[in-house]
Amino acid sequence: MTQDIATPPAPNKWLNVRVSADEHTRLHNHFKTTTCTTFSEYIRNLLFQRKIVHYTRSKSLDELLAQLILLRKEINAIGRNINQALRLFQSGKSDKERVFWADKITQQLHVFSAKQEELQRTINQYADQWLRE
Repeated sequence: MTQDIATPPAPNKWLNVRVSADEHTRLHNHFKTTTCTTFSEYIRNLLFQRKIVHYTRSKSLDELLAQLILLRKEINAIGRNINQALRLFQSGKSDKERVFWADKITQQLHVFSAKQEELQRTINQYADQWLRE
């Protein structure tokens, strides 16, 4: 048994309203911060006092994203260094050369481990902050 869901009729009547340039700019700026897909939809929601969902930006989230982007770049650079050292290790002709590259790989893995811990601390810091709110 299917249940018929009534869909509201599509708007087909025009309602012209004059506003000043300043009012139009303010309305349009508010519209840009909403989830409404069209300006007409936004105006109808205002007119009939329907719920309007606005996008918001969190300063703490912006800070977190900046830190995460920086950490991602650093981790990618470390990964490239490890790959290069590993290729040179595998192509090493002598044991002395392989030991040298093994030490370089170990150093890069320690740097990577430190960055991983920094990433974990950053995530935990923001998680604690958000869970408190």
